[in-house]
Amino acid sequence: MNSKTLTFQSKLRALFEQLLVDEGSQLTKKELRAVDFYLKSPEHIGLSGKDVAREIKVHPSTLVRLAQKLGFKGHPELKRYLIKTTQSFEDARERHLHTNNQMIGNVLHATIAQEIEHLKLITSTLTQQQLDQVCHLILNAKRVYVNGQDNTEGFAEHFTRRLMRSGIDAKEVSMSRSKLAERFSLSEKNDVLILIFNNELSDNTKRLISLGRSLDMQIIGISDLSSMVVPDDVYLIRIYRGETKGTKSVSPSLVVSNAIIRNLTALSPNRTLQGLKRFELIRANVDALLR
Repeated sequence: MNSKTLTFQSKLRALFEQLLVDEGSQLTKKELRAVDFYLKSPEHIGLSGKDVAREIKVHPSTLVRLAQKLGFKGHPELKRYLIKTTQSFEDARERHLHTNNQMIGNVLHATIAQEIEHLKLITSTLTQQQLDQVCHLILNAKRVYVNGQDNTEGFAEHFTRRLMRSGIDAKEVSMSRSKLAERFSLSEKNDVLILIFNNELSDNTKRLISLGRSLDMQIIGISDLSSMVVPDDVYLIRIYRGETKGTKSVSPSLVVSNAIIRNLTALSPNRTLQGLKRFELIRANVDALLR
């Protein structure tokens, strides 16, 4: 067992003990089994009450009683609290390690290692089924509109170009009032609006969601805020990096967009490859004209 696991266990055990003291509660043997299960791995924190009950072979009501003894209405509330609190454990540890590496002059190594660890966490919240779902929305749309907020604005342009190269009629959307109206003037029902945002669900993003909804568009959100709540009609691709706050890095969005492009090719190879061939032909003609 490595030091990281031991640190997680000690902090989580102390957290449970403090909650019990605060509530003046005593746990049964079955409830203690649930606590021990949580202590074994950080991955257990995000499981549903039914999943935990199945793993430790108890009735789901055991998890409800445990949550109530710890001062929560039910297991979903306990789960959200544990996720938020254990994320703060990891954030503090990451900051400590990153600072130490900077102090010894290993900034490049520290930055790359941190990015790799965070990128590995993408599959903890994004499944192939979800990827297929958003790709089918894109393929079934006549047009796709892409908007990037905060530091993803430039990246949205890159993603739009990637879609166009794959045979998708894609347009980048800016928040300029006149340009915004023009961009959507030819939109149709079930066209797709892709919103990329890292740090918050800004007022501009909310306005675009309302506009897309009024135009009967399918709305896809790409965000790395693990605690974010979005409207039910937004197909959210949630990129979890093990952080409680949004990141300034665009690498998670870049990885997910690459996955979308590759998945479009897998789902509709003829269309995407024809689009790519046409793009290459046009680019060759443009290069010849501009020599």
